[in-house]
Amino acid sequence: MFLVGCGAPSPDPVLNDPPACYEELKQPSDPNAEQIATASTIFGIAVDDNGIYWSTGREVFAADKQTLTPMLVAGDQEPKSLAVHRGYLYWTNGPLKDYQVNRVRTDGSGFEVLVTKALGADSVTVTDSPGEGADHALVYWVKPSAGLVERVAVGPDGLLGGVQVIASNEDIPTWIAADEAGVFWGARVRGEIRMADVSSGIVETIVTGDSDPAELALDNDFVYWGSHGTGSIRKLPRKGNVAVDILASHQAGPDRLTVDDSHVYWTTAYSCGVMRVAKTGGEPEIIANRQPDANEIVVDDAYAYWTNFQPGSVLRVPK
Repeated sequence: MFLVGCGAPSPDPVLNDPPACYEELKQPSDPNAEQIATASTIFGIAVDDNGIYWSTGREVFAADKQTLTPMLVAGDQEPKSLAVHRGYLYWTNGPLKDYQVNRVRTDGSGFEVLVTKALGADSVTVTDSPGEGADHALVYWVKPSAGLVERVAVGPDGLLGGVQVIASNEDIPTWIAADEAGVFWGARVRGEIRMADVSSGIVETIVTGDSDPAELALDNDFVYWGSHGTGSIRKLPRKGNVAVDILASHQAGPDRLTVDDSHVYWTTAYSCGVMRVAKTGGEPEIIANRQPDANEIVVDDAYAYWTNFQPGSVLRVPK
């Protein structure tokens, strides 16, 4: 028996069926989940030591972790994915804002457009810049329709040079994750996980034969991802060349994913739940039930935070 969202065992999901738990959504939402904000639509979410950050269809907001009082950080932006790094928020825009890549300080000051006309830019992530000071960073994103993985370098005074192409002619690259050593992304149609070594620039395939790989996350030793088509949570040593380890199966459309020191956390597109499993494997646990359209997820030392896409909400639950 495997646990899935809404607290019911399930066979392998038929992914184009409606969620089996939609009837349960008419009941009160999980009483353990603390609501932080609502909006008609909520896209990205990020968290650091001080705050919680999220994006709606037009704005970027922040809330102090203690007071949970929302504050407008950037307006009129059509923000999509969202990342936070060393006091700055980064995001990509859609077509109404000419597919920009932007950043602003977490207090709302110092808004900058880093890149314009980044057609289709999505899934932004930010890392320290190897060999540079703490005020330097590398900003990565994918362009699925163009088959590109790109980055820019930024410093305390803004952009450092132009856009660098990390990989081209890629197969619908999605769900990028990066750190100072490597950049990883999914190739959805071919069912591959690809990676680029930051120091050498060499690009290689580390996973083949997957089915619609979804969001990725990293730690020092492994890359983790949700296999949307197979309904499983998987991990692989970062260098590849060994068998993929399946941490959880029978998950109804695992989509967004993150990790902490001990667990992997994910949302399920078709069973309205927020889940976790130990990095070493074991029985998956439901950490929040009855979450309609559960979408992006992040964690800190104390809480798991996630968004429900539409109607939009930001919630958290103790880990």
